[in-house]
Amino acid sequence: MALTRQQFNEIKTAAWQSMNDREQKKCLLLAADLEPQINGLETSDPELYFAAKKIIAQLRWAGLPIIFDEELFHNLFRHYLLEGLELEDLTGDKLSDIATTKLSWQFGYALPETTQNILRAIRENTQPVGKDPLMVKNETKPARPVIRNWLVDFLRSSPDEPSEIDEMNYLYNNPNAKKLSPQDRKILSRILDFYDLIRFIAQETARTQRNDLIVNPEEAPQQARQTETAPNQTPVNPTQNLPASPVPPIQPPMPEPIIPRIPARPTSAYREPIEEGDLAGPPAANPIAPTPPKPTSPAQGNIVDLKNILK
Repeated sequence: MALTRQQFNEIKTAAWQSMNDREQKKCLLLAADLEPQINGLETSDPELYFAAKKIIAQLRWAGLPIIFDEELFHNLFRHYLLEGLELEDLTGDKLSDIATTKLSWQFGYALPETTQNILRAIRENTQPVGKDPLMVKNETKPARPVIRNWLVDFLRSSPDEPSEIDEMNYLYNNPNAKKLSPQDRKILSRILDFYDLIRFIAQETARTQRNDLIVNPEEAPQQARQTETAPNQTPVNPTQNLPASPVPPIQPPMPEPIIPRIPARPTSAYREPIEEGDLAGPPAANPIAPTPPKPTSPAQGNIVDLKNILK
């Protein structure tokens, strides 16, 4: 049976309550229950279909820290980044806080791969920001105003090591960004800040792992000497005095989490590779239906203040 508007309004109310209460498991269960109910609505009621898709995405963003399906996880960044950034206005939860919580719960396991996959997914995102085509730097043809093309233009228009001042200069002085409405400029600012945060975590993780592989040359000979047999000492027979039953091996201690606390970011080293294929295609219509009225937002300002999460 197809979803009715009355049913959807009831589900939306429960969804917002769960997101505000930060009930991660309940958010994921609501999303899983709602998704099968929208089959067929794309043609019969497109407005309701896209509104339901948006709520499903936001529920999954709210439950991101406990998502273990890699495809589902990366598809949020690839197809629904704007819905995640909008949570800050709906519940006051910054996407940067949600994402860093998820990464910290990995305790360093596969963290470089995760952060690189997130960056790649964002660079593949084709959600629109603004309406006017972009004249991307060093290109001769207009490009669609989608997230991946905004990233290309920003990186090409910025110095090799852009600072926050360079970002502000781009948002208010770049010919493409000047055409944005205040709301779209706020969205673009959040995208650039979030991308920069994930890139920074990826760099710090790679640097930490490289440092862990370095062996102190002064300690290595000492460790080798400790393993040698002392003079005139009888070698120990490894089969001697074995216990009657095998003793369980001592488990090594769990590794310390890599990023529960992220070090302060420098204002440099911000450059990602650019994919040339991101610049093709005619302008595309925004498939997302108009956003429902939002509650009063606790967040103020146009730029996500990342300093608070990096203390």
